[in-house]
Amino acid sequence: MRQGTLIRLIPASIFMMILTLAYVPGFIPRELFLGYLGISLFTYLAYATDKTSSERGGKRTQESSLHLLSTIGGWPGAAFAQQLLRHKTQKLSFRVVYWFTVIGNVGIFIWYLSPYNTLF
Repeated sequence: MRQGTLIRLIPASIFMMILTLAYVPGFIPRELFLGYLGISLFTYLAYATDKTSSERGGKRTQESSLHLLSTIGGWPGAAFAQQLLRHKTQKLSFRVVYWFTVIGNVGIFIWYLSPYNTLF
């Protein structure tokens, strides 16, 4: 694995560590913790399926679907899929939207943990 690949995995790795550290003492509910893990795994598999379809000339997954998965919490799985599978790493417009989904999701997670969260 190239050094650049490892560096690109740092944000997702740090987030997953923070997620775990927030779950263990009970700052976040089990459902949220398991939800992030589940949607990340599902997103990774969606990228893998799209990569296979791309190589075989089959039906592709819409980019908007991949972005939706990232937005709802699957971005760590997307980060690992992009780097480990070498998929969706070259198209700048895709990467820009992906990073907006990351920022949006992390922002909502931080708000959830903050004292300003009065909904939960």
